[in-house]
Amino acid sequence: MKSITIDESTLRGKEGFHRVGKDRTGRWWFINPAGRCWFYKGVDSVGCPSAFTDTPAGEQPAVAQNNFQGIADYLATLGINAFGSWSNPDFTTIGRPVCFLLHVRRVYSAGAIQKPGVKHIDIFDPRFVRAYDQACADAAELYRDRPEFVGWFCDNEPGWGQNYREHVWGGTANVSEKAKVPTLLQALLTEPPDRPAHRAAWQWVSAKHGGLSQVAARWGLAFSDEAGFRRLNDDGLVLEHAAYNEDQDAFSLHYALEYFRIVADCIRRHDPNHLILGPRYGSNPGPVILAAQRQAFENGWCDVSTMNCYRADFGQRVEAMAAATGMPILNGEFAWASDYFKWPFADGSDAELSVNERTARRGISALESAIAHPSLIGYSWFKWQHKFTDAEAPHYGLVNVSNVPNRFNARLLREINERADALACGELQPRTIELHTICKPEEPAGTKR
Repeated sequence: MKSITIDESTLRGKEGFHRVGKDRTGRWWFINPAGRCWFYKGVDSVGCPSAFTDTPAGEQPAVAQNNFQGIADYLATLGINAFGSWSNPDFTTIGRPVCFLLHVRRVYSAGAIQKPGVKHIDIFDPRFVRAYDQACADAAELYRDRPEFVGWFCDNEPGWGQNYREHVWGGTANVSEKAKVPTLLQALLTEPPDRPAHRAAWQWVSAKHGGLSQVAARWGLAFSDEAGFRRLNDDGLVLEHAAYNEDQDAFSLHYALEYFRIVADCIRRHDPNHLILGPRYGSNPGPVILAAQRQAFENGWCDVSTMNCYRADFGQRVEAMAAATGMPILNGEFAWASDYFKWPFADGSDAELSVNERTARRGISALESAIAHPSLIGYSWFKWQHKFTDAEAPHYGLVNVSNVPNRFNARLLREINERADALACGELQPRTIELHTICKPEEPAGTKR
């Protein structure tokens, strides 16, 4: 990889540990503890032990026994140099970069809010704050001083209850519209009265407009107390007009900023050495949440924006996140196992190709276009192990439950990873194809390859 000069004014993180920074051309990079720029090529959910005992002779990865080094050495043959979410953090003991998920919704399950469109934590509940602080203290005790540890994710694919609608797989005509459901503010206003988020939402909207009667008038509703609003909600009310949406956006910004601030306070109190990688977005969370993350970045509460993607327009997704936040982007999950790679284009332009041929063309295009984007600092293949029987067909995993390697995925990842550093540096151009609307085949795709 060519020599890279980092603009020191852009550096985030602590010297001697992994940091992020922009080079003089405007490209973001991870910077390792020795001060060298690197592009993260990771894989998720790598545990240990893994024996490969049932793998046919001649196909076994070079794993001497159930050990971290053997797995890491095999993955290195595919160009993989890091370990993502749900991987064993002890890979740091052999000098491998590892990320860890400190999941906000798992540390205090009573504070989790689960409704259609909303999958989050009661950020206003002091019991959650205490529980998350303790979880951070426990985890930091083990990994605070490990230089190969990269940083902390704080959530996985949360639902923010926004007006912005996008299916996790995308937004083409192949994905049906979701039913309209209450957004975050309405959802919290109708939570149980003893939930702190319920009280915080009512206090916020009442203070903003001077009381419940003014709120009702602004929203064009007839209610005089919280119970009256709950009855309207239970009768199927879904607020979505302009006056409510203005309040919904303002409250969502307030809620998200509190989320980023509290999470950062807890993590940094116990671990000032490592990066905060933020929530792993399952899809674009919408402009309000991304605006909050941008403010969190500017306030020092978050260092990296993390997004998962299983779409063929991966590079365009990175651009959307980068344009909204101005942050370095880490992909938390990627695989060419979704229908976006397998189904033919509706215009018939690739109808004669096999599933494997379509997947390879679109997989190369998706991943290389994303790697070439100046804001992407790495991607994570999902995942290490997955149930499959055909080792020559595209799937999520790199090995199956019998530890047989997926040869299709291994070949393609090795080829792309060999080009990744040069793509990131601009020494190579990504191999891209024109994308069209996909079309579900009348019959399931066969085994033609």
